Amino acid sequence: NPYQKMQDKWRNKLEEKKSKSNSSFDFVKEAKNMGLNERSSTLNFKKTQNLKRVVNSSSTPSNFEGTDLSGLKKGDQVIHQRFGKGTVLELEGNSPNKKATVDFEEVGSKSLLLKFAKLQIL
Repeated sequence: NPYQKMQDKWRNKLEEKKSKSNSSFDFVKEAKNMGLNERSSTLNFKKTQNLKRVVNSSSTPSNFEGTDLSGLKKGDQVIHQRFGKGTVLELEGNSPNKKATVDFEEVGSKSLLLKFAKLQIL
């Protein structure tokens, strides 16, 4: 597991710092500075501004337009510009606050407010 290896690496670095420093070493403070969560012993990776959005070359075009969803029903196949293809699992509520739960092939299940969703029925 790559995350476990990363955790082990940071724990080793902390232990090394602790052993080299004097008795006033603040393990918890140093762990927080390194992104280690003291309660769950897992690393919390901080967001960075250097991340680039990965765009699938086979994704939908940038001029993607949603279609009329008044006839949308459970079991329909749909496509979303960002999430890709999916199947409608559930519809709830009434217009204008009608929601659809869609199981997308690439990203799993999402609950979408239909007035903003820009879905196309396939």
